[in-house]
Amino acid sequence: MKITKALLGIIVGITLAACGGGGGDGNSSADITLGGIAATDYPIVDGTIQVICAGGSTLDTTTNNTGAWQVTISGQAPPCAVEISGGTINGVPNSIPYHSIATSFGIVNINPLTDLMLANLARTATPNVWFAGLVPASLTPITSSAVTMALSNQCAALGGLSLLCATNP
Repeated sequence: MKITKALLGIIVGITLAACGGGGGDGNSSADITLGGIAATDYPIVDGTIQVICAGGSTLDTTTNNTGAWQVTISGQAPPCAVEISGGTINGVPNSIPYHSIATSFGIVNINPLTDLMLANLARTATPNVWFAGLVPASLTPITSSAVTMALSNQCAALGGLSLLCATNP
């Protein structure tokens, strides 16, 4: 039952991501954003988001009551690693940090599948330890094709969840 709820939550998150758009009209760096939805089987409410990009300073924000978050990009350069910690999930304190990676600005969701994908990409069983020791310059080798390969490896390993792999979480 918990797996079914978790999968349903992830599917809802993916669906919400498909409805969203990227930030800004591209006319100035002040209106470029990075944001998305942080969720497990429910949204992660009031979670602390930290964004570390290959270039620029670290960005921080908090999720709202739907798990949505957004930061305005000013001087940062992708790729960017994202972590959510704390907050609550369906009223219960969240004690697990989740992660994601963005190779360009726009939408980047954070959920258990993106956390697994980052673990595959970074070749670590502990993405939170990887993130805590992250040096921005170490993000430079992360490319869109490397993320696609990590997602493909994850989907192959998950087997029966191929419907979830039809889109990038």
